[in-house]
Amino acid sequence: MNTTEGNTEHTKHTGNSKTQRFAESLHEGVDKAAEKGARLEEQLYESRENLDEEARRLNAGVLRAVRKNPWLALGGTIAVGFLLGAMSRRT
Repeated sequence: MNTTEGNTEHTKHTGNSKTQRFAESLHEGVDKAAEKGARLEEQLYESRENLDEEARRLNAGVLRAVRKNPWLALGGTIAVGFLLGAMSRRT
């Protein structure tokens, strides 16, 4: 084997080794990103469940208050409507 053939073989082997290391590194990066994505998905799901529960609790509280004082709720609604109407005419 002459020197040129040996250098070519060495370059091919080194190139394949670098390509393989790059592919492995890239694969590890993708795996880490997938793991983080899965953790984020779980956190978002838990947050959504917590928000749903909080919304149900607040809704129940508002319904209790309206049933207890319907005239106060109606008056508040009219007042808010009046304020929003006055503000929209100014802009």
